[in-house]
Amino acid sequence: MRKNKFILKGLLGKLAIYTLITFLFLLISSHSASPQQNLRYYLEIDEQTWDYFYVNITIKNNQFEKLLCGLPEIYPWLSLDHHTGNNISEFKVSDRYGEKILFNQINSNSWLIEAMDKDIVNISYKISNKKDQVLGERLSRNFARVDCGCVFVYIREFKKSPIYLTVRVPDGWKLATALKPTNQFFEYNVDNYEQLIKHTLYMAPFDEIYFRIKEHDCFIIIDGRQTVDVRKLSAIPAKVAFYQTKLFNDIPFDQYLFIFKIFSGQRQVVSKAYENTSVIYLTYDSIKENIFDIAKEISSNFFQLWNGNRFYPESMKWDELKQHPCTSNFWFCYGVSDYYGSLSLVRAGYWSEEDFINYNIDLINRFFRYADKQMPSMATLSSHIMKYDYKKSMAFIRLKGQLIGLLLDLRIRELTDNRRSLDDVMFFINKWFGNEGIGYQDSDILRAICAVTGVDLTSFFDLYIYGTADLPFIESWQHAGVFLESKLDTVPDLGEINISIDGNIVTQLAKNSPLENSELKIGDKLVSLNDQQVYYPQQIERIVNSLSIGQEIDVSIQREGLSLMLIARVAGKPCNVVSLVSLEPQTEHQQMIRKSWLAKQIP
Repeated sequence: MRKNKFILKGLLGKLAIYTLITFLFLLISSHSASPQQNLRYYLEIDEQTWDYFYVNITIKNNQFEKLLCGLPEIYPWLSLDHHTGNNISEFKVSDRYGEKILFNQINSNSWLIEAMDKDIVNISYKISNKKDQVLGERLSRNFARVDCGCVFVYIREFKKSPIYLTVRVPDGWKLATALKPTNQFFEYNVDNYEQLIKHTLYMAPFDEIYFRIKEHDCFIIIDGRQTVDVRKLSAIPAKVAFYQTKLFNDIPFDQYLFIFKIFSGQRQVVSKAYENTSVIYLTYDSIKENIFDIAKEISSNFFQLWNGNRFYPESMKWDELKQHPCTSNFWFCYGVSDYYGSLSLVRAGYWSEEDFINYNIDLINRFFRYADKQMPSMATLSSHIMKYDYKKSMAFIRLKGQLIGLLLDLRIRELTDNRRSLDDVMFFINKWFGNEGIGYQDSDILRAICAVTGVDLTSFFDLYIYGTADLPFIESWQHAGVFLESKLDTVPDLGEINISIDGNIVTQLAKNSPLENSELKIGDKLVSLNDQQVYYPQQIERIVNSLSIGQEIDVSIQREGLSLMLIARVAGKPCNVVSLVSLEPQTEHQQMIRKSWLAKQIP
C-alpha cells in the first residue's frame, strides 16, 4: 500500500514538474511570438435605399502606428479607375471601445489612419457602387453584384494576412461566389486581399444548374429564367468548359460559376471574367434572336480563366497603391481570348465552319469600317492606354487583336507545315507561367512562339504588333482554303459618335458629320435613330450599317428635359469590303490545315 502511495506521489510530482515546464514554455512562446494578425470583413446592402453597400472591417492584434487603406487606383481586370474612391462616404475609424481614431484622406482612393497603440481598429464606410463601365448595373432591389476590388478597401500593412468575410444576404436571396466557404452560412476564408479582389459575390433569388468536369464542380446561375430555354442556354457553358479544359489538359479550379443575369427589354450582351467566375448580362430577346453572340461571350470569358488569370503580364500584378497597365500585350490578353472564344465553339461542335468563317468576315469588315483603324500600333496603344479613350481603345484592341490572333495561328501552321499551331503556344505558356504562378514579360510572348514553333516570327510582330501595316487577310486565309476578295466600296456613314453607357449621353461628335449637321450636340441624350431605339453604344454601328446612302432619318433626342426630333441625311464613306469567294480547299495542304484548325475535336 505504501509502495503504491509512493508511486502515485512520485507520478504526481513528475506531472507537476511537467505541467510547470509546459506552462513556462507556453508563456515564453506567447511573449516571443508576435500576436496573430486578424482581418474580418463584413458586408451588407442598404435595403432602405438599395443605393449603397455597407462595409465594416475589424483589424485585430494591430502593432502598427499608422495604417494605409484604400481601393486599387487602376486595375484593368476590374474596370477600376483612380476616382473609384469618390463613391465612399461616411468613412469612420474607431478603437475597441468605439472611440474615434484620427485619419487623413490622402487622395480620392486612400486614407492614412493614426492607429498608434490601438490593438483593435474598426473601419466602416458606405460605398455607392451601382454602375460598372463594362456590365452596367451592379445593385438594385432585384439583385446585387459585388466586385470585391471595387467595394472592399485593402490595408497595406496587412496585405498578406488572411481575411475572414461575412456577408448579410437579403431575405429570400441566395449568394453565389467561388470564394472558399467556412462551416458557417455566408462566411468565407480568403488567403489575402489580392485573392479577394479576383472574385465577385452575386446575390439574388436565382436558380442553379450543376455539372461536373473531371470531378470538378461547375454551377450555372440563372437570375431571371422566365420564358428562357434553360437547356439551350446551359448547353453552351458545358460544351465550352469541356473543350477548353481538354485543350489545356488543365483544370485550375475547384469549382467554376457561370452567372447569367437576364434583363427584360433590349441591351448589349456583355460579360466579365473573374478568376473562376464568368458573369454574363443578356436579355430574353437576345437569347431568342442572337444566341451566337451569347455563345461567343461565354466562350471568350471562360478562356480568360487561363489567358488573363492563370498566366498574365508581369506588369499587371496587383500593387496595393497603384496598378498602371504598362504592357504591350493587351491584344494577347483580350484579342487572343476572343479568337479562341469563337474557335472553341467550332471545335466543341456548337458552330459550323461556315458560322466561324462568316463571323470573322464580319469582323474584318467591322475593322475596315472602324473610323480610327489607323490608330497607334497594338503595342503602343496597349502600353499607353490610359492616355487614350479607354473604352474606345479597348474595343479596338479586342477587335484587331482577335484578327491578329487568327492570322498568327494560320501563319504558324503554314510555316511549320501544320506541325505546330497557336494551340501549342498557349499550352506552353500555361505550363511555363501558369503552373509557376508567375507573370510574363512583354518580350516573352514572341520568345515563346519562336521557341515552340521553331520559326522566327519577329517580322510578323514588327509589322502587325509594333507597326501598323495592313493585315494580310486574303493571303493568310488562303492557307486554309478560304478564298476572299476585297474591293473598295461606299458604306453608309453618320460620322463618329460616342455615347455614355449610363444614359446614352452624347460625349463625342465628329465635326461636319451628318449628325452634327442635324444640330445634334454633345450633352444630348440619344433616344433613337431611324425609329430604332438606342439602348447601348454598340447598337449605333448596327443601325448605321442597315441604312442607305442618301437616306433621311429621324434622330430622336432629349435636351434639357425636352424631347426633340432632328433630321439627318446618311452620307457615304469609301471603305474596303471583304466577301467570300470559295470555301473549297484546292490543295491537300490547304485541306490538312483546315481540318486540324476547324474540325470538331471532342466526341
